[in-house]
Amino acid sequence: MKSFFFTDSKWKKSNQTIYGNLQGYTMSWGKAFTGCDMLGGALLDGYEHNVDSYLEEFFSQDVSAIWASYYSEWELIFKAVSQVTSNFTELYESSEGYRDGEYEAMSLDLAHRRSFVNPLLRNWNTIGIKKVKVALYDDKGQTALTFNGVGSDYKSFFQKQNLVSSPWTDLQHSETNYFSVEGHYVNSFADRRWFISKHYGGCEVDTGWFVVRTLDTAPCDWEDCDVYPCFMYSLSDTSEAWGDGDHEIDLQGKPVSQSSQYSSSASAERAIDGNTATDYSSGSCTHTGSISGSQWWKIDLEEVYRVTAITIYNRGGCCEERLVGAVIRVGLNADHTLNSVWTEVTSDQVANGPQIDLEFPAIRGQYVSVETVTICEIQIFVQNIREADFFTVSIQYSDYTEFCRKLIISNTDIFSDDVPCNQETLPAICKINTDCSVMNGYCSHGCVAQSGEAVCTCPEPMTIGHDNLTCGQFL
Repeated sequence: MKSFFFTDSKWKKSNQTIYGNLQGYTMSWGKAFTGCDMLGGALLDGYEHNVDSYLEEFFSQDVSAIWASYYSEWELIFKAVSQVTSNFTELYESSEGYRDGEYEAMSLDLAHRRSFVNPLLRNWNTIGIKKVKVALYDDKGQTALTFNGVGSDYKSFFQKQNLVSSPWTDLQHSETNYFSVEGHYVNSFADRRWFISKHYGGCEVDTGWFVVRTLDTAPCDWEDCDVYPCFMYSLSDTSEAWGDGDHEIDLQGKPVSQSSQYSSSASAERAIDGNTATDYSSGSCTHTGSISGSQWWKIDLEEVYRVTAITIYNRGGCCEERLVGAVIRVGLNADHTLNSVWTEVTSDQVANGPQIDLEFPAIRGQYVSVETVTICEIQIFVQNIREADFFTVSIQYSDYTEFCRKLIISNTDIFSDDVPCNQETLPAICKINTDCSVMNGYCSHGCVAQSGEAVCTCPEPMTIGHDNLTCGQFL
């Protein structure tokens, strides 16, 4: 399998460069493309190239990965994963690194669900930290807070007086009753770590911005998560009452389906058309093509929510009993049969209909299904808080940190892994403050030591390329 090393023109604006041990001659793009092996001699000609225009060629070739190096102001030092990092607090306070150098652990791609601890976490007080970033990642992207880290330790930075920026407009100037890593923890009863809370006033009105839950012990329904650790944060640009589950989702236009269809006037979309009329003849009710066997209706909310209540408008004037025993499922699986049973409709609820209000402790889900023949309208209510997939802490202790980036090509998919060069990973690609004794200073030709660093030199008439490593007769 071949790998390809490049510097993309878009990345070049951020000081990206390539590194390698060339064999003393300038390679054309074509030669570099076809002749490049992992850590091998054939790389680039030193010029910028836009890789996007070559993707089709890549996929037709035996190429396994693209490597490049780039700079970032942040270095990841801790990553916890929902449902995976069972020892969250112990891991953050441990004295050792964890999975240091492993691509999937250090990647922020949501597909890479491994925990990570950078050994730098234990050297916090000795590396001159400038800033700290606490970030949450989910399918909405990154939600981040930044802090002044000067003079702090790995816990004390997380205080309001150190806050530099946050996604919440009211946090900087609001009173808080908790803002700390320790948060509110009482003998495994109250477990609210990394807690940013505005005030208490009873479970229904407790208000805040952010909390990490590590234990399945919840004095309030709002903090009862499906999986642990659980990283909860306000979805709005201000604090939220954690227990407020009255936010109705606008369902019109969301993808819906049903097991079959009785007629064109009884499509799955009828349940979210905004019309709560319960007379089937009004043309605003769904109906499957059969009334026996496994019949169902389903909606994709297109985002993950904490569902707290559902209102169903049952068919009136006929056949109301068909909704008795209907199973409502909420979950993350497109196949609704794999999702948890949230509740079932009872005969008493149907008798008191046609409006049937269902409430239950919050459950995290993207798909909601009702196993029944017909419904006339459905309304779904959620908490305006979200559970993230990743919790991370990153630090800035110099202007830039150099990284290696690996873009792995698999059919038509490209994803990236970031590996700090100071982790001594892939030293033949990442140039790690070395000298001429290590791989000739990564120079294609001559190497001389100047001011403690390896400086590459070229024989005439060659000159040094853009990467400051490769000699060639450049135009």
